[in-house]
Amino acid sequence: MLTVDAARIGELLSFDVLVPTLRTAFAHGERATVAPQRHRHRVDNELDATMLIGASWTRNYLGVKVSTVFPRNVLADLESFTSTYLLSHGRTGHPLAVLDGGELTRRSMVGVSALAASYLARPESRTLLVIGEDRIARAAAQAYQAVFELERLLVLAETPGFVCDGVMVAGVTDLEAALAVADVVVCATVASSTPVLPGEWVKPGTFVHLAGSFTPYTREGDDALVTAASVFLDTSTAATESGDLAQPSAAGLVPKIRGTLFDLCSGVVGGRQEEGEITLLKSIGTAIADLATAAVVHTSVPSGVRVSSHRRRRRVGGAPTAL
Repeated sequence: MLTVDAARIGELLSFDVLVPTLRTAFAHGERATVAPQRHRHRVDNELDATMLIGASWTRNYLGVKVSTVFPRNVLADLESFTSTYLLSHGRTGHPLAVLDGGELTRRSMVGVSALAASYLARPESRTLLVIGEDRIARAAAQAYQAVFELERLLVLAETPGFVCDGVMVAGVTDLEAALAVADVVVCATVASSTPVLPGEWVKPGTFVHLAGSFTPYTREGDDALVTAASVFLDTSTAATESGDLAQPSAAGLVPKIRGTLFDLCSGVVGGRQEEGEITLLKSIGTAIADLATAAVVHTSVPSGVRVSSHRRRRRVGGAPTAL
């Protein structure tokens, strides 16, 4: 069975391929991909730790992701989010690959972000602001280069620890000033319990992607932001699973939810309607996006190394070539 680490995922995955693949996956939705509701388990109240299990399958592929979130790991200089993804053959059940789930999730998330932006951001968007770690910021810039003529990446940090081909990268510490020039904002913090993105600072015409909150107790955008924006969801359960929307709704504030990414990609609803409209994608992650991303990685592996050792004596259906 193939093992694909984080570095290899970065080498194999092209956003020029991933974004169109994600568009097709969301356009077809549950007609082509089965994705049961994600399992969420609180594993330690004292540590505020969570385990997530998500699965999905198509005719060709079957995938399962097991993730853990331990927010207090940052106190010991450890990653808060860890994940492993198992990809199997959809017609035989044979395991094909084990992939680094953390990197797969990052790439899936920014691919979904760029896909949503192609409908919800202004076409002339050139400046991307990322509130999140360097690895997310760099991947986001690469994803957005697949859909926009991106010129500038701003990262909320003293000094970003990376460069990005074709894009000017700069660290910023003044969030209000950065929001004044950003066309697109990707917010991907880890389990923030209080809003980090004030709506009053977001300029008209901005597209915002809130990606970090996946429980009712965490949030990134404040009430002013989520009630002023036209809101879209990566999946309908995001309205209740994330505090970004669940908390304002519980307080009697009603976000303007216009549809899901499935609706956008299938043409059921339109995207941006006005130049000055603030548009917002609230995502919690979907097994459909993870499976599409894992499939792109797998089909990018040279065919000579794709066959698992236990299958070399007798080929069983071959490696699938499409999602």
